[in-house]
Amino acid sequence: MTEWQDRVLAPFRRAVAHVVVALDPDRILLEERIYQALRAEGFDLLTYTDPIAFRNAYELGYRAPWDNGEATPRLIVRFTHTCPELVPYDLLQKGECIRITLAELFPGLEYRTVQALGSRHYDALYTAAQTLRGRRLGSNQTARFILEEVFSIRPDEIRTSIDLIALLCRIHYHHQTVPDILIDHCLETWGGRHDAGLPAIRDLFEYGAFMAYLQDEWAGYISGGDPAPAVPFDDDRLRSYIDTFFLEGALKPLSVPPSARVPEWAQCGVIRDHDAERVYRL
Repeated sequence: MTEWQDRVLAPFRRAVAHVVVALDPDRILLEERIYQALRAEGFDLLTYTDPIAFRNAYELGYRAPWDNGEATPRLIVRFTHTCPELVPYDLLQKGECIRITLAELFPGLEYRTVQALGSRHYDALYTAAQTLRGRRLGSNQTARFILEEVFSIRPDEIRTSIDLIALLCRIHYHHQTVPDILIDHCLETWGGRHDAGLPAIRDLFEYGAFMAYLQDEWAGYISGGDPAPAVPFDDDRLRSYIDTFFLEGALKPLSVPPSARVPEWAQCGVIRDHDAERVYRL
């Protein structure tokens, strides 16, 4: 367990009642490791949605066995809001009420921006947030903080189209998904600086769209025709990424005519007709 997960689990481990009411609007208890840890601690987790369905499950599966002295798991009843007054009175009387939100886990960061992240990023974000030491960041500052600390993206350092393509290659090489709210911050920072010669930059943050764009550019690169492709495949910052994309099957090798001159490093992205090449050389 990481530090943030231990912090989430601590009040449930201290709980002694059969029933614990959890106010969890951000689905924190549904994170896989949290959920498995609660199960290991002897809890069942039941999300309150439909009152009738809940009563059927609760009364027959938990309250009646407890009243009969049967040994059954303790129960966490998860609510998707933070309003105790909306919790059925008998649950509050029988158990404890625990509230857990992203605003409490990351008090120095703007809530809506943190909400846009997936739980897989909470480990890195929680560690980075400890450096804030009580400071509170606004929405733009939070977006920049998350971009730098979680995704290693510094928008101010992306000054050319080559910088941008290299960044996008790195993002998709690591199979990262950048939330829209952080892409918005990047686009505002760049202010249209990279629009020339590229399709909609927002689309290129999507894996499939970026690979389709690279595939089209690759066709222009190996053909050696005009106009020259916008992607500088010969740039040292791109070569290793492009090679991996071909090895993984994200990009498909293309056939080239016998007369085509393709650099040695780019052979992974071409299909040669060796018989035709022998005839051409002859």
